[in-house]
Amino acid sequence: MMSRAIFSRLPGCGLAKETRYVSEDETQRVIVLAGREGASTTLTEMCDALEIETITVSCHHDLPLRLHHMRPIAVISELDPQSLACCAALRSIAAYDQDTPVLLVSGNDPIVLGTIDAAQELWKLSGLYLLASAPGPSDLIQFLFRAGRQAGMGRLVPVG
Repeated sequence: MMSRAIFSRLPGCGLAKETRYVSEDETQRVIVLAGREGASTTLTEMCDALEIETITVSCHHDLPLRLHHMRPIAVISELDPQSLACCAALRSIAAYDQDTPVLLVSGNDPIVLGTIDAAQELWKLSGLYLLASAPGPSDLIQFLFRAGRQAGMGRLVPVG
């Protein structure tokens, strides 16, 4: 006799919020959206020092699978905010969880800021953090602290 699996929710939907970050080892993970050159060494070294695993995704098509499989506490985008890949990535993040903390370097271009505001409003992204320039160590620590606290896994304590 053949048994059949019955799905209690649609395939592709994220896990329930209360089980999303539960894992055996409770490893903190951050997905880094990077170009072909890979994630910046400053970011990866800082995450290594803070014992946060970085998962580099260089193609936005891989992002939905990585989000569902790795269950990161946050996403850091090093993509050009004007690119279609960045827009597609934001859409994938919104489909996974609209509250996922996302660090995005937006610059000061009013057109880019308007596009990001429209995407934020349209897809109800509540965890979007915008920076005008590349994040420094204090920006990263503050962002990672908030993301860890939101996930209930935070080990960082902000200073000052």
